[in-house]
Amino acid sequence: MVREMTGRVIEQLVVLLQAKQRNSTPYRPQMICLVECYHRTWRECVSTFMADERQNDWCAWAKYVVFAHNSAQHSTVVLSPNVLMMGRRLRLPNELLRETELTEPGDLMDYHRQLMVAMERGSECEERAQRKEQARQAYYYDRKSQTTTNISPAFRRGTPKAWVNEGGKRTQRNHS
Repeated sequence: MVREMTGRVIEQLVVLLQAKQRNSTPYRPQMICLVECYHRTWRECVSTFMADERQNDWCAWAKYVVFAHNSAQHSTVVLSPNVLMMGRRLRLPNELLRETELTEPGDLMDYHRQLMVAMERGSECEERAQRKEQARQAYYYDRKSQTTTNISPAFRRGTPKAWVNEGGKRTQRNHS
């Protein structure tokens, strides 16, 4: 653990959870891409909820921003963070108000079993979507890199040729 970047509370939490904490690059937070991406998303969400720059009650809106972020589908995974972490989607307040029947809590073991199945399905779906997205990005990256390289037409046609100096003049010879 990197002592300078970890507080005592986090250290105790890691011990209680019997987890291993990994810090990628110490003193280089810009290298942690997911954190930077989340900060950008957070900044955009908070700015949406704020009316103007003089507004200073952003703490009152933070819980709504967190709810919006946790219930929104991720573009790569096509699942919301709450589905991935908790195994079920968040219900909006108007959905709760419009429910006509009251649901009774069931057996805890049945709920746990259903939750584990939902978490497993979510994890499989996330891995499948991530592989698909990585393949899509690789395809577009490869396509772009192949069209921008300056390769001699002689190399593209099939028989590779090389320039050779022969007595002061340059000629092309076949590679074989």
